[in-house]
Amino acid sequence: MVRTSSASAGIQESSEEKKRVIGYIYPHFPVELVLAHGLVPSLISTNPETQGAFENSLQTFACGYVRNLFSRRVRGELSSLSGLVFPSNTCDSLQNAGDIWRYRFPEDVVFKVTYPVSDYGKASVKFLAEELKILSDRIEREFGVPFSNESFKAAVEMINGFRESLQMIYSARVIMPSIITYHQLMELTRQFLTEPTRESLDEINRHIAGSLGPLSTDIINDFRELKQMMQRMRVEREFDVERDHPRIAMVGGMTDPQLISQVLHELGEGERFSLVIDLLSFGFKCVFSPQIQFDSDPFVEMAKNILSTPKEPTQEGLTNRLIFLRETLVNLKIEGLIILEQSFCDPDEFEAPSLERVAKEESIPVVRLPIDPELSDQERVKLRLQSFLENLLELV
Repeated sequence: MVRTSSASAGIQESSEEKKRVIGYIYPHFPVELVLAHGLVPSLISTNPETQGAFENSLQTFACGYVRNLFSRRVRGELSSLSGLVFPSNTCDSLQNAGDIWRYRFPEDVVFKVTYPVSDYGKASVKFLAEELKILSDRIEREFGVPFSNESFKAAVEMINGFRESLQMIYSARVIMPSIITYHQLMELTRQFLTEPTRESLDEINRHIAGSLGPLSTDIINDFRELKQMMQRMRVEREFDVERDHPRIAMVGGMTDPQLISQVLHELGEGERFSLVIDLLSFGFKCVFSPQIQFDSDPFVEMAKNILSTPKEPTQEGLTNRLIFLRETLVNLKIEGLIILEQSFCDPDEFEAPSLERVAKEESIPVVRLPIDPELSDQERVKLRLQSFLENLLELV
């Protein structure tokens, strides 16, 4: 049970008529596990109207993302949650946030999942599977709802369907961005991640049917081939792509893609330029997580799935990420690159120079854009992007 019923609390017990909601803040989270307990997993994003700098209980190295979450909790904006899951062994800010949260808000139900620092094959799978089982047992103790194999299978089928559908539309619009704007794509993605339901998945599939239905078999086959390549994090050949507007890619870490997509939409995305692909944590990397199988123990399968997702700046594999970026820029005819650097995020800052170097080596214009999670300086961001876009339009 949640340990408070006060109206002023930040995380409370949901009403009996509603399912309990478990918030998570790390993109590679086993949402299937929460669904298997009959609960609702919900990705918790930043709120641009909530400023997080005042939270003095945090360490000086805490990033803006963590500060915004604390501020949302203080202001009672997380009252719909019955619990919140923090990751450990990711970045320093997120790793410490859960411990501070327990101290600062002892009435809240706080869960933790410790991810392996490195991928050591079977040993890492075993470790993470045990961590997920500990989380499952804790959820059962807190809420009295056991893990259901039947619910797990239904959840896996739904999440696999989400990934299959979004991967297809992601790949399709890389080749033909006019079929759906990036802003629309991010709205569909965020809607499902906020509340994964059959209705949300049906809406995604309706968009796919409407967008891809009139196209020829040859074009659809190109979409499928590119999807398979991006599942492997490789783009091994050139594609004949739509070039009605300058083609832009965006790369970074934990920046909210829906928030930045709104800024790009206001600057004319889809009319003056095309944002054809992002490589963000809550965008591409969420969507292109592999599908879960039913080959063995469900906790083992979830662990395998998480460990095979596209890697974050906090993880090993920079060389492979740079190879993928170079192939994406060259073979998908990208004409400009936006590098989002979340303020006070060491992983973003360490990786950004390498990303910039790849673009410059391919003579592709690039802008490095420091950004805070709540876009508190949105006008500055718009001006930087506007200047970059105008220069790019002159070049192409």
